[in-house]
Amino acid sequence: MVTTRSSAAALARSRSGTPAAQPATSSNNSAEIPGIDPATKKRTIAHMNKDHTEDMSAILRHYSHLSAAEAEGAEMLDLDLTSMSIRSATGTHTVPISPPMDSWDDRRAKLVAMTTAARNALGLDNHNDEAADHPIPRHVPPQGTDWISFAGVSFYFLCAGLVYGGLVTPGSPTWTALEAVRFPRGPVAFIWLVEVLFLPVLAIHVAEAWWMDHSRLAPARVPRGSRVWLLWVANAFLEGIPAYRRWDRTVKAKTS
Repeated sequence: MVTTRSSAAALARSRSGTPAAQPATSSNNSAEIPGIDPATKKRTIAHMNKDHTEDMSAILRHYSHLSAAEAEGAEMLDLDLTSMSIRSATGTHTVPISPPMDSWDDRRAKLVAMTTAARNALGLDNHNDEAADHPIPRHVPPQGTDWISFAGVSFYFLCAGLVYGGLVTPGSPTWTALEAVRFPRGPVAFIWLVEVLFLPVLAIHVAEAWWMDHSRLAPARVPRGSRVWLLWVANAFLEGIPAYRRWDRTVKAKTS
């Protein structure tokens, strides 16, 4: 066996109890990376998930090249100086932060910058400072007496579906039920009434859905086609004024 001088020296040191020289380990890495305060990290993630889900969806669409449907339901799971982890309808995605943040104190500015870049690239309206202070309201389902309007309109369109679906004919379950409850002038009058009301009712409720988008959702920068947008528009279509009032209460509660 060939023993070199360096190996012989190391062997001699080990025999004498002197530890061999170990590779130098840099202690500067942890000093170069500023610490992340767990409490502020938790608050930041909670704030993003509460008030900026649409912004995170935009970030996923732009930086991870997801479709609007794939980026739906965005939820931030983690955030550090170099990346953020966001879960959506299609799984968990890691979005690099480039360039990385120099300090944890830069997180708000970096998130705003990435959101602005994403919304610009997607052709969406950018949030200004006022919008950041008044985030997009979440959907709130019907409450209390709202259900009266919701149920009434839904019942009418159910009746229209039965009539136009050819399910109200002599001998059918619907026809028999109308006779059993003694509907005024019978099933024929029921069919006539549903058909007479159909176009006016449809026009009124389409207009109410359009007005919800025009007067409330668009000014609040709720992205058209998003889950929140679809739910509010559907509520306006089926409820009308109660949905407007619920939206206004929700906005007032978030901005007060």
